[in-house]
Amino acid sequence: MVGTIKLHGSSAERNHEVMAPIAGLPGEFMRGRIRMIRVTQIGPDESDPLIVREALVGIEVRTMFDHSLLGEKFHHVVAEGALVAFIEDTVEALRNAGKTEAADALWKAADKDGLGMYIFQPGTFELI
Repeated sequence: MVGTIKLHGSSAERNHEVMAPIAGLPGEFMRGRIRMIRVTQIGPDESDPLIVREALVGIEVRTMFDHSLLGEKFHHVVAEGALVAFIEDTVEALRNAGKTEAADALWKAADKDGLGMYIFQPGTFELI
């Protein structure tokens, strides 16, 4: 699980707000909001391996960002209603569910030099 810094104060704590590192940008953090989701449908993004998209259905994953939290720098790559998880957290969720082959495929396909994020598109998950 990617380490975060918990924000204090009544609304920040109530909303599970944290400061989360931005992969590929050492020392930079963004405000995030931890939300657990259960994947309910195969995601449409064909750049992600099908084995991964299929294996994620039914899995619970910790997400960190949404369109509104990403700000000007990144919001253009994330649709409204989508949630974003760190690749590491998504791989960990797959491994914990015993889906090692899919976890390995995701890790191999991940853009390690990029942001290291997995985008869950609207309509493919439910909040838990």
